[in-house]
Amino acid sequence: MRTAFDRWAAPALLGTGGLLAAVSTLFSSGSSNGRLVWIGLAALVVATVVAAWAFLGLPRPALAREAVAALLFLTALVAWNGISVLWSIEPDRSWDYLNRGLVYLAFAVVGVSVGSIVPRATRAWAYVLAGVLALPLGWALLTKAVPAVGSESGRIARLSSPVGYWNALGLLFAMAVPLALWLAARREHTHWLRMLGVVYVYALVVGLLLTYSRGGVLVAGVAALLWIAFGQPRVESTAVLLFGGGAGLGVAVWAFSRPGLAEDAQPHSQRVHDGAWFGVIFVLAAILVGAIGYIGSVVEERRPLDERRRKLLGRVALAVLVLGVAAGRSVWRSRQSRRGGSRSSPPSRPTSAPGRVRVASPRSALRAAGCGGRRPGTPSKTSRCAGPAQAPSSSRIACCGRTTSSSPSRTTCRCSS
Repeated sequence: MRTAFDRWAAPALLGTGGLLAAVSTLFSSGSSNGRLVWIGLAALVVATVVAAWAFLGLPRPALAREAVAALLFLTALVAWNGISVLWSIEPDRSWDYLNRGLVYLAFAVVGVSVGSIVPRATRAWAYVLAGVLALPLGWALLTKAVPAVGSESGRIARLSSPVGYWNALGLLFAMAVPLALWLAARREHTHWLRMLGVVYVYALVVGLLLTYSRGGVLVAGVAALLWIAFGQPRVESTAVLLFGGGAGLGVAVWAFSRPGLAEDAQPHSQRVHDGAWFGVIFVLAAILVGAIGYIGSVVEERRPLDERRRKLLGRVALAVLVLGVAAGRSVWRSRQSRRGGSRSSPPSRPTSAPGRVRVASPRSALRAAGCGGRRPGTPSKTSRCAGPAQAPSSSRIACCGRTTSSSPSRTTCRCSS
């Protein structure tokens, strides 16, 4: 009976951990406290089951000193968050952090249990985590191809769904880069798995660039360099990054030229039109990249390269990769300069121009000047003055060609929409 239990317990624990991770990436809505409740309750239930499992005499997790120390420090941090409620100036915020810390602790217990109970846990969890991180990637790209799928209205063009924040989504993609390189480069993997790894790298590059997350791109680049420096095999990893990343860079550069994909506040029809073309081009490029990856894996198995040719190929691939990264960086900077810097500012936010005043509360300013409120749907009024511009909170309010002022000097102003 114990043998039968051991036989299904490890896969069940691995699947439960993967399910919790998948739900967290797809349905957590970023750092939303509302979603944290039921996801956290599920994690606490699993952690409680694992703890009861150990106390009932069933196979216990074999933890190293480092794992025990990490759990103890995390527990102490959570306890400190709870105690700080007594003197905190915002006890409700401290209580929220306590709840979040308990959820993190539950996830840590589940992760440590998976690592100590599941046979060959590192390799098994790498497969699971690669699949889990592919889910938000696929969903995010699908919202670009089919705008009706996403909950965003097109107000912001940056990829953010399903996490809700583009920088967090970019970091998730960056976490998947070493896993994708591992899937595509290792010779012990089957041909179709290596092909999927190459396509994975391609899709990650497209997704990363469409998030416009500088931090995500930087972390992904560092992760790729560390994998090439310390991972194995280096030549195959560099070649995968060259072909997959190069194709992804090309598709992303094309997407930057389409208003429905790269511009904020575009009409729905424009986003649908450009999204359809994006879906077609993305799929065709993915098929081409996958075919090259599969053929390369077969050729490498049947006619392996000697050490001299491997080094030469690795150097050429690395040089081409560096040139591609430099070209992509120049395209990125020119794109950012054309858009006026930051893409994170909402498109509806007006910008200041010489001789124009941005009115913080148009209706109150109009009423104060005796002009009444504006009708819904009409653009807000701003004042264009010949003299020095003043904020609406000053004693002078320009409206409808009239000026009210408590000072003797009067400035002639006119209104413009």
